[in-house]
Amino acid sequence: MHFASHRPTRTLTVAVTAGLLVAAGAAPASADLVVNGVDDSIDTTIEQMALSLGTGAETTTIYVVPADDDNDPGCNFDGPSETVTVNLAVDDPAVATVSPSSLVLSACGSAGAQTVTVTPVGVGTALVTTTVAAGTNRTGGSFSIANARFRAKVSEVPNTPPTVAVVGVEEGGQYPKGSLERPQCVATDVDDFPEPPHTSTWNAPLTAVTGPWAADGIGVRYAMCSYVDSFGVQVLARTGYAIIDDSAPVIQRTIDPEREETGWYRGDVSLSYTVVENQSPSSLQPPVGCEPVTVTADTALTTFTCEATSAGGTRTVVTNIRRDATAPVVSPTTTVTGGGTLVDGWYTAPVDVTFTATDETSRFLVDERAVLTASRTVTSSGDGQVVVPSPAFTDRAGNSSAVGAVTRTVKVDTTPPAAPTASLSTAANSAGWHDAPVTVTFDAAGDVGSGVASCTPAVTVDVDTAGRTVSGTCTDRAGHVSATTHVTVRLDRGAPVVTQAVVASAPTGANGWHTSDVDVDFTATDALSGLVAATARVRSTGEGAAVEVASPAFTDRAGNTVPAGAVATTVKVDSTPPATPVFVGGPSGSHYFGQVPAAPTCTSTDSGSGLAACVVTGGGTTVGSHTWTATATDHAGLTSTAVVRYDVLPWRTNGFYAPVDTSSGVVNTVKGGSTVPVKFELFAGPTELTSVQDVTLGATKGSCLAGAILDEVELLASGSTSLRYDATAGHFQYNWKTPTGAACYTLTMTARDGTTTAVARFRTR
Repeated sequence: MHFASHRPTRTLTVAVTAGLLVAAGAAPASADLVVNGVDDSIDTTIEQMALSLGTGAETTTIYVVPADDDNDPGCNFDGPSETVTVNLAVDDPAVATVSPSSLVLSACGSAGAQTVTVTPVGVGTALVTTTVAAGTNRTGGSFSIANARFRAKVSEVPNTPPTVAVVGVEEGGQYPKGSLERPQCVATDVDDFPEPPHTSTWNAPLTAVTGPWAADGIGVRYAMCSYVDSFGVQVLARTGYAIIDDSAPVIQRTIDPEREETGWYRGDVSLSYTVVENQSPSSLQPPVGCEPVTVTADTALTTFTCEATSAGGTRTVVTNIRRDATAPVVSPTTTVTGGGTLVDGWYTAPVDVTFTATDETSRFLVDERAVLTASRTVTSSGDGQVVVPSPAFTDRAGNSSAVGAVTRTVKVDTTPPAAPTASLSTAANSAGWHDAPVTVTFDAAGDVGSGVASCTPAVTVDVDTAGRTVSGTCTDRAGHVSATTHVTVRLDRGAPVVTQAVVASAPTGANGWHTSDVDVDFTATDALSGLVAATARVRSTGEGAAVEVASPAFTDRAGNTVPAGAVATTVKVDSTPPATPVFVGGPSGSHYFGQVPAAPTCTSTDSGSGLAACVVTGGGTTVGSHTWTATATDHAGLTSTAVVRYDVLPWRTNGFYAPVDTSSGVVNTVKGGSTVPVKFELFAGPTELTSVQDVTLGATKGSCLAGAILDEVELLASGSTSLRYDATAGHFQYNWKTPTGAACYTLTMTARDGTTTAVARFRTR
């Protein structure tokens, strides 16, 4: 029997929204209200929750509705740390219980709603009340809890009779062994199973299988179901069905070896059977015709039958065996056809040999028919004494006669001889030419068939030729002519001829003279084989007015050579410059200005073309360094040079003497219009110069030197005189009459050498 283990709990959900702040007709509260969700109203009426012992527990919610006229306007909960704890209690626990026993409220409206569950215990009415737990109000406001209480009224529920049924099988049904899932019991009771579909399911108890093959699980059995509800009402159900064997015995056939694709066996065949009845082995009858057998003789067709019967029916296996282990037999009689023309016992084309074979058992497949005999033709291959083997004859079972079981020998020559080999009495040189008569001989190069009978006789080439072709062939005994071998002979017995000598470049010197070795290009010709090189360049050696340059040897491509010196020409060669020139007279070392010697001349010699000229250039008499260059030139235009260097020295002065002061930074002062005696000396080395033509004096007016040292001229002269040399005093003297008026002047003496000067500064007042 099956009983419900428990009754399910029902849940009542009440939505809490901001619309529940004040009930219709209710006066504003003076504190936040703690209310329940048994119904949608907020008033002082105590709500009633209906419960029954047959329906299980119910739920409702406890939540807070905010008020604006207490000491904390709006919702009392202003943050996560502000909470209040509410205790719940039932005045008659024998009627109902409530859980949990306390709630922590931390928000107003639906966001802070807490669920409570009321479970019925016995028939009657119980009051559910709430109180604020002492010391748990952590908000700044007050709470009214009168609206949170409600009554739980529990009543009894009437019983609905249950039903039970067997599912998964049908009454009187037949099911193959192993195919049926376990039948199930399904009980239906709206009181014990309040949630749809109000059912409970479990595996059905089964009776033992009965019948003649019950030991194999084949026969009749029943599924039995019983259910008693919570009020003690019992219901029963039973379904009978059959388990059957739905398949005949299994016959496993073993054939060794496996049959070939041809459908024939080509050796002994072993045939055996294994009979298996897995579902009802006790019902299996003795098999018929299932004994093992071995077929050892050729047979066109033998049939074997194996039959087995059980509660599942009868199974028959039929086996057809065809055995042929004997290869076809090839007849020694053959037929030859084709072969072309028969010459001296030789066929000149491949021949066809026809062979015939016989097979007694599986026979041959010809045009989709099985025939006793078959013929095949083999074409000869190759030349010579050719052995033609019989082909493989294969019967329908796959047996084949050996290739060459019978042979036929024929003489066949289908191929001309190889082209003859040509040999020359003397080999050509590397350019392919001969310089003497040559004989060409043709020799047989072989024949794979009947053999060579003859070849073209030897040919001698003894007339000069740019290319004579000599041809030859060979003929075999079957009359085939080989390909032609061609040999080209080139014969040249005449030497080249030197025809021209040309100087490669114009004279590089003057008067038709060459100033270096001369290249002469020689040209030769050859009327037949041509030259290895038609031109050759020869370079002269030595110097002179008639240097001879001779032609080299020229060789044609046949090897004929004209000796060196067949043609010669002469050239003028002078590659040596004149001897270094020698100066005659002229300056050397150093000389004072005005004392430089006259320009030199030069001399030289030349052993080649002869000296043409010797010329001196350069020189100079001004103060500084100078060079004379002597150049010697011969008649070939070659030159050589020599150089002499010398210095022209400046004159010397000691500056102006007193009363003129020439010190640096000093300005001589004098009254304008006064005459100043200017005195100085001039030397060319140790020699004092006395000619006034060597001196120039001049005064120039200019700016005054700032910060200069002023030196009054203490000795004045009278009048004005021109420049003169005072032989008694031993110096030049010039009485300079200064201009009138205040100004600054520079008095300068310049010597004729252009580099020697004396300078003094003056200021007139």
